[in-house]
Amino acid sequence: MSTREMRRQWRLRAAFWLGVALAAGGAIWTAWPIPGVDPDYRPHVQRPAYGRRGPHVLIDEAHGNSHTGGGRYRPLAELLSRDGYRVARNRQRLIPELLESQAVLVVATPRERFGRGELAALETWVAHGGGLLVTGEAPNLTQMFGIRSGGDPRPAGPWHAHPIFNGRPERGEEVLRIHVATGPAVEGGEPLVQGRVAVVVHGKGRVVVVGDADLLGAKFEKGGTRGLNEHGFDHPRFALNALHWLSGALGARSRI
Repeated sequence: MSTREMRRQWRLRAAFWLGVALAAGGAIWTAWPIPGVDPDYRPHVQRPAYGRRGPHVLIDEAHGNSHTGGGRYRPLAELLSRDGYRVARNRQRLIPELLESQAVLVVATPRERFGRGELAALETWVAHGGGLLVTGEAPNLTQMFGIRSGGDPRPAGPWHAHPIFNGRPERGEEVLRIHVATGPAVEGGEPLVQGRVAVVVHGKGRVVVVGDADLLGAKFEKGGTRGLNEHGFDHPRFALNALHWLSGALGARSRI
């Protein structure tokens, strides 16, 4: 066997074992337990809204977020994927070229402020039809849409009628019970839960702000559950309806 042939076979074997190692690493990463996240929670969507090529959803991880698609919001990412959304994780600053292919951006508990260029890109993207979901405290992001997010929350007020709560009643998508327990106060916009959840239509786009970031996670602590896995509450349905409204599947722009 020639030296060239030996080198070629060595490269093929090396590429094969590298692929095996990466696949194994991906499987380990997927199965690796996340502190505070219920390891037994498996989201189920009885009637997915989209097929395999649904709208793109981007979960931000570039601003010191404590809830990420690979961490505390992994259960949310799995739920949305089962509904047909194509979910990805973002680790770079927000620019128009990044946003233009996305239907919804999820920003949860950012610890770092958004730069002026990022805010301008987000405002333009939403105005042209993008859907923005913000959870936790993000005042310099939500205030440009007329929603104040921060400070101590008041007791949750009454619900207000909205497509997010109604869903598609003929498919049994009503949200009957949610438990907004923690998080900052949310004021302004159109209230869904007074002082805790608000929405706004901005140009052709839509914004949802939820003070309680854990509402869309799946926590398991001290023998109790909190969020998507919380028994007796419609949190998975609320999450899906919110995404459907943001991506235009509910409301005046209904496409499903």
